[in-house]
Amino acid sequence: MLARILASSASAQPNAWALAATYIAKLGNLIINECALTDKSGSVKFSVRNGFATSSIAQTGPTDPKIKQTIQVPAITLDEYVLKCGMSPHFIKIDVEGAEAKVLRGGENLLSLPPDSAPVICLEYSSSNYARFGFTTAQVRDLLALKGYSLFALDSRGTHPAAESDLNSTDIINIVASKKRL
Repeated sequence: MLARILASSASAQPNAWALAATYIAKLGNLIINECALTDKSGSVKFSVRNGFATSSIAQTGPTDPKIKQTIQVPAITLDEYVLKCGMSPHFIKIDVEGAEAKVLRGGENLLSLPPDSAPVICLEYSSSNYARFGFTTAQVRDLLALKGYSLFALDSRGTHPAAESDLNSTDIINIVASKKRL
């Protein structure tokens, strides 16, 4: 086994987990946990939108007319998740439709690890998505910078140090955060 992949996701699609389990069993190195990662453990409201790919924990901003229903799902912090699994990830991909800061805040201990142990993080970076949860891109940048992370843009050219134009873009982009030079 080259890697053990742990995934955490909430879903409101009927039988989504049973369907996923059928395919996952064939992989052997993927474990899916039916929960949301956020800044507090317990349960959270999860907004199901038209098009499941954009569903997320319930936003704190104005109501989205595309929300079909809101359900309660189990929630855990990234730090508690890592303790529960008994392993520290080397790479984390976060794409939670604007709640990225909540996931990062729930991983304060993990993000505080020294450079040789800290995970590389790839996250969706979007001022409009963050605003739905009361966050700004500057707050996400500051949170990562305080933990010693440098930011790199990930685009069709590959990975390169994030320029101000990347960080101030109104587009949805992917950012890689690392304590090591990429």
